[in-house]
Amino acid sequence: MGKVCTDRQLPPRLPVALARCIVSLGVGLISAVGCQSDDYTIGAFPAVDPSCNHWLGDPSVVLCSGFEQPAFPEWGATFTYGAASLELASDRVLSGTTALHASSQAQESTAVLQHEFSPLQTGTMHLRVYIYVPSGPITSAMNLLFWGHDPNPVSNAAFVGTDINLENGALQVFSPQNSPDRITSDQAIPRDEWFCMRAEVALGSDGTGQLVLLIDEEPVLTLDSFTTVTTEGIGMLRAGIDWSSAQAEPFEVYMDDLVLSTTPAGCALP
Repeated sequence: MGKVCTDRQLPPRLPVALARCIVSLGVGLISAVGCQSDDYTIGAFPAVDPSCNHWLGDPSVVLCSGFEQPAFPEWGATFTYGAASLELASDRVLSGTTALHASSQAQESTAVLQHEFSPLQTGTMHLRVYIYVPSGPITSAMNLLFWGHDPNPVSNAAFVGTDINLENGALQVFSPQNSPDRITSDQAIPRDEWFCMRAEVALGSDGTGQLVLLIDEEPVLTLDSFTTVTTEGIGMLRAGIDWSSAQAEPFEVYMDDLVLSTTPAGCALP
C-alpha cells in the first residue's frame, strides 16, 4: 500500500506550495502523518472499525467511522497545524469505547481527519455524524466539517467545496462558490450532550441543488439553488477542527458514529 500525498493534503488555508509527497513531515508547527491515497470503491470502505460492521457490503456507503482505531486507518490522512490536537477519547463516547476528540487553543489552527474517494457528481450525498460540544465560549466560524474538491489551494484562491462551521453556537454553511457565501441557522446547537447532525446534499446536473442540515432529524437550515457540487465533484471529507479561524479562545469538540453515503443513514444506531 503506497503512501502518496498531493498539494491538497497539506494543512488547510495556507497560501504556500510545499512538497507534493509526504509520508511524515514535521516543519515547525506543520505536521502531516499517514497521507495515503488508494483507489476507492463505494461500498468497500476500509473494514477496520467493528462499529461499522452493520454497513459492510452496503454499496451506498462511502465511509463509516466509529473512531475506534488508533491512527484512524479508515480515514487515510491526519493533519495538525498550530495550537490544535486530535486524539481518541474515552471520557465522552456515544457508542463503542472511544470517540474523536479535537481541540484548539488559538486562532488559525487545524486538527482534522481527511478521507478521499471517487468523486460524487450526481444523486444525493448524505452525511450523519454525532457531535458533542461542551459549553464554553461563543464560537466564531469554527470549521468542523468540509466536503468538496479542494480545501487548500496552493494560492490565495478560494477553497472549492463546503464548510460546516459553528458561528455563535449555530451551524453555518460557508462556500465561496455561492452568493451569499455564508448562511447561518437561527437555531443554536445543543451543548453538553450528544446530538445527531445530518446533511442532505442534492447534486444537480447543473451544479446546483438543495442542501439541508438537520439536528436530531429536525431541519435547522434549508438552502435551495445552492452550488452543491463543482465540475470536479465531491471527492473529499474532512472532520474535526478543519480551521479555528479567528477564534483565540480554547475550543473542543467530540465526534462519533460518522457515516457518509449516497442513501440516508438516519440518526438511529444499528
